Amino acid sequence: MRRALGPLLTLAAITAPAVTLPGLVVLPSEVRAQSPVPISVELPFRSKYYWAGVPFAAGEVQQVQLSAGLGSVTVYGFTTYDLDASRISEADLYADWYGQLTPLFGLFVGAALYNFDYGEAFGGWQGTQELYAGVVLGTLLSPTLYVAHDFDLGDGTHVTLSVAHGVPLGASGLSLDLGAEVDYNVEYYTDQTGVSYGALSAALGIPAGPVTLSPIVIVQRRLDDAFVGWVPDDEVFGVTASFSF
Repeated sequence: MRRALGPLLTLAAITAPAVTLPGLVVLPSEVRAQSPVPISVELPFRSKYYWAGVPFAAGEVQQVQLSAGLGSVTVYGFTTYDLDASRISEADLYADWYGQLTPLFGLFVGAALYNFDYGEAFGGWQGTQELYAGVVLGTLLSPTLYVAHDFDLGDGTHVTLSVAHGVPLGASGLSLDLGAEVDYNVEYYTDQTGVSYGALSAALGIPAGPVTLSPIVIVQRRLDDAFVGWVPDDEVFGVTASFSF
């Protein structure tokens, strides 16, 4: 769902808002130097699908995210195909602006239209609107504070504090990308308020010609028993294929 595509798919999506997923972090200035209108494609496969700790698919999903940037603005399209249900379950459109205000401080703001297929028995396709913003510190671990408010289906707010660190693995071009985050949920797709979950991730970036493959493991743990029934303890496995032009 959206720029993070699940917990900690993540920190690259939030830390470098003009681009995308762990193991694939490219700073906005680097991307824009390549093309007047840089376009990126990510194809994440996930064993399960979580957003803000809340499950949006209990089984395997194939997702597609397209992004196009112009100056400081990036526009995204995102879809989820539920492999268990054999149908498209989500289709989103969102855009954000990113500004590197100082060498230490970056700011992003965005707006999104999310659409979910709940099935005929639950009203079919339904849409919701969300605003989000965040700050990024250009220091060790790239601390990032991300805030989102949903006005309809989610009808709440969540705040995520995250850190990330990439480790080059010799001259092979491989990279190990580690992340951690903790989330504060104010009735965002739940009816509870509190510190809902923490998560750790590890992704391996594997260059393969014009494509980068990134296997990933995510471990999520609920931090407040008030979220039992909303936010589970779980592990997610997957791989993302990514390329830009």
